Amino acid sequence: MTIGIILLVRFFMMEWYTRHIGLWTIQSNLPLQMCGISAILSGIVPLWRNQTAYEFLYYWGIPGAFHSMITPEFTIGTKGLLFWEYYFSHGGIILSALFLTFYLGMRPGKGSWWKIFLWTQPVLLITGVINYILDANYMYLCIPPEVNNPFVIGAFPFHLISLEFAGILHFGVMYIPFGIKYRKGKMPLPELQ
Repeated sequence: MTIGIILLVRFFMMEWYTRHIGLWTIQSNLPLQMCGISAILSGIVPLWRNQTAYEFLYYWGIPGAFHSMITPEFTIGTKGLLFWEYYFSHGGIILSALFLTFYLGMRPGKGSWWKIFLWTQPVLLITGVINYILDANYMYLCIPPEVNNPFVIGAFPFHLISLEFAGILHFGVMYIPFGIKYRKGKMPLPELQ
């Protein structure tokens, strides 16, 4: 519960901070990146243990935050606290997902990697419409991130294919340990909430 409260307070404090230093814009500061949504989920799920919200956090948060930490793109800069907060927020996403999984006993449901991948598609479509309206680039749908990452290949629209492939690959890999246990009958299915 403490982790959730700390991560939610962090989110609201950074919203205030970016406004205070004059860097908040509607094109870059809405929580519409996968890590932005995961950051909110990382604070909410420890307080409200919803299975679907947990699965989004698990599949989006761990691989997304991991790649963001090893190949960072500071979309709003590194002024003041922004550099440290970038790593704190992404580390918090991973910590929350791992805490929920290994300490609180939540786990991805049977076949959840595929379910979350399919539910991601309408989220991408809605985000694309928002990008068009706001002239933004949330979830890097319009312009690929400027990072040296082997999963980001090509320019628009071809980078979207590589990002979709990377997503389904990461979701599948994240599911493997649980899928093996489900297949062997060694793990009961999680309760749906």
